[in-house]
Amino acid sequence: MESQARLLDKQWKLKCERARYEVERSRRQYDEVEPENRLVARSLERAWENKLRLQGPVEEEYRAWQRQQTGPLTNSERTEVLKLAKDFYRVWQLANATERKRIVRLVIKDVALEKMTDSDLVSLRITWQTGCVSEHLVRRCVQSYSIFTATDSLEKRIRQLAKTGMFDREIAENLNKEHFICNRIVPLSFTHILCAE
Repeated sequence: MESQARLLDKQWKLKCERARYEVERSRRQYDEVEPENRLVARSLERAWENKLRLQGPVEEEYRAWQRQQTGPLTNSERTEVLKLAKDFYRVWQLANATERKRIVRLVIKDVALEKMTDSDLVSLRITWQTGCVSEHLVRRCVQSYSIFTATDSLEKRIRQLAKTGMFDREIAENLNKEHFICNRIVPLSFTHILCAE
């Protein structure tokens, strides 16, 4: 957040500098015109006045933006944030639904889902606020084993469990624990793709 604020501050300074440069350039052009060229002088004077009118709001917007900034974290605030980040699971558990939504919005910029045709797999692409992008392949619940991609491994596992003497109910419970048949989305793989500087 601090680096983003520094980047925005730099952009605002450049915008203000550009507005000041335009005003100064218009003033120099006006100063260089010969007094007998009244039409040209009036035209340049209007251009200069327009540049001055544009400069004021830009600098006022920059000052308003600066007032909204909280400033850098103190050492104690930074320590507290890092402490919370290390125990994020507890923070998440203690948060209510509204706070959880705010947390998600703070860390995730965008999520894209793509359902694989005739498959129980879904491709999930997460763009984080930091600029990092991660891709996940998740298994969703399906209505039919015909689109279950792990049918061969499922059959093999059922045969293994049956050989141990388990009954159907025990086999089903075991398969659910192993996420062969799911009642929620289960991550299958994770690939870290890109982190912007």
